[in-house]
Amino acid sequence: MDKTFKLLLIDDDKLDRSAFRRYLNTTRISYDIQECAYGKTGIDEFEKGQFDWVFVDYNLPDINGIEVVEKILDTDPDASIVIMTGEGDELLAAKAIKCGASDYLPKNALSSIVLTQCIQNLELRKAKVEAEQNNRAKTEFLARMSHELRTPMNAILGFSQLMHENTKDPLSESHQFRVSQILKAGRHLLNLINDMLDLSHIESEKLSLSIEPICIANLLEDLISLARPLSEQSNIVLIDNTYSPEEIFVLGDKTRLKQVLLNLISNGIKYNRSEGSVTLTIEIQDADYLRINVKDTGVGIPNEKIDYVFEPFDRLGAENSEIEGTGIGLTISKKLIEAMNGSIGLETSVGEGSEFYIILPISVPTQLDQPL
Repeated sequence: MDKTFKLLLIDDDKLDRSAFRRYLNTTRISYDIQECAYGKTGIDEFEKGQFDWVFVDYNLPDINGIEVVEKILDTDPDASIVIMTGEGDELLAAKAIKCGASDYLPKNALSSIVLTQCIQNLELRKAKVEAEQNNRAKTEFLARMSHELRTPMNAILGFSQLMHENTKDPLSESHQFRVSQILKAGRHLLNLINDMLDLSHIESEKLSLSIEPICIANLLEDLISLARPLSEQSNIVLIDNTYSPEEIFVLGDKTRLKQVLLNLISNGIKYNRSEGSVTLTIEIQDADYLRINVKDTGVGIPNEKIDYVFEPFDRLGAENSEIEGTGIGLTISKKLIEAMNGSIGLETSVGEGSEFYIILPISVPTQLDQPL
């Protein structure tokens, strides 16, 4: 640790303070220490300065250590505080941890090794708290920006579409082409905004799912009818091999499951070779789970890139191609499937294609779940 840390030590026992400094000197930690003999004095010192760590004795002449912890946390909820106790005070230490202390140290066990480990734990805890705060800030920023950007983006698309489809005062052919490019770019940007909003909702756990039995045959029939125009436009054969003699129900959110599968099918079509195919199959695993497979005949994914498939904004080099995409779809798909207590993965071979699959728990529907 190259940084000089600022430390507040609150303990009325001079010998204990001296022992603490002696052990601290052998830890190879650069520090600046402020010592106080009274709890209220320590609280005042904390409010006046910024301290990286606070070590406070439980037994103080004016107020006990628990009160000191509570007062300091009122000033800074993320303060790193260690309560120090005498022999046999483990119950008091547990009470201090419950009140918000980061750790506790029995004075009779104090050593340079114990103190070093304690400080390392404090720094790890602080790094974790900072990472969580940064993640919350990022998520809130994405959500706010997505909301703010959608309103002007919808206006751009709306007026562009009116210009493009105006039959009373039609645009010239060159202007029609330019407006169509605005619409194409605008729709791509709106998809990106919507995906960012979805991702921010998932990460902030604000996305609510309605978990219920879903008839997989009906769902796949709807999906294939939605994906068929895209496959025909791209000259890709869409093959449905999902027939089952029995109705199979899975537990999930119907809207979000459809979103995930449509994303997998669309990717299979977009990243395929000319005159290739996308094949849908299903298989029951261990009698309790259904695996839904989406297999394409594309170029496949190299082994060194597989770990990045579900990372946000990583299109594995496709960002340099003419194929549109946000790089968030698979990230969202993974988070949604996991929120439904399922899993998602892939099997791939370079030059032969990829098979993405999702696995969800099978549900036995009650009579009320049966369609009328």
